Amino acid sequence: SAHGYPARIIVPGLYGMFHAKWLTKIEATRGEYLGYWQQKGWTNSDYDVNTGQENGRIHTTAIIATPRDGSVVGPQVTIGGVAFAGDRGISSVEVSTDGGRTWTAANLYPAKSGLTWRLWTFLWTPPASGSFRIVARAVDGTGTLQVSTPAPPFREGSAGYDSITLLAG
Repeated sequence: SAHGYPARIIVPGLYGMFHAKWLTKIEATRGEYLGYWQQKGWTNSDYDVNTGQENGRIHTTAIIATPRDGSVVGPQVTIGGVAFAGDRGISSVEVSTDGGRTWTAANLYPAKSGLTWRLWTFLWTPPASGSFRIVARAVDGTGTLQVSTPAPPFREGSAGYDSITLLAG
């Protein structure tokens, strides 16, 4: 019962706040339904005329998981993480080692299914000693590049490129 017994509705490509949990009945309505999270202020509209984005759709995201921000690295380091775009899948991940000025394709591992995170790695040799801003971005299965502008999770889901700073000795 903790995860929606006897039934739970999952809508691929939408954030969990749109998933019906603890389903006890199904009722057809003529108007827009405001669920628990929508009543708390999360988006409930399908389309934002200002951005052209479908609201509630999972944003394309690449996350840097390793090494940690601020790490001191040696002459060669593997940078790695995950990427996700809901039901659109991930077609590529790119990494920048110069703060976003230039981009290089990362090694992308096969997806376990069309709805799973994809692991990626990038082997990097720092060109010199110093501080380097590492940035990751993803492209979804439709060819759409991840949104670069940071946004907090509330109301529409978080967005923006993930970045870390590495110190090469």
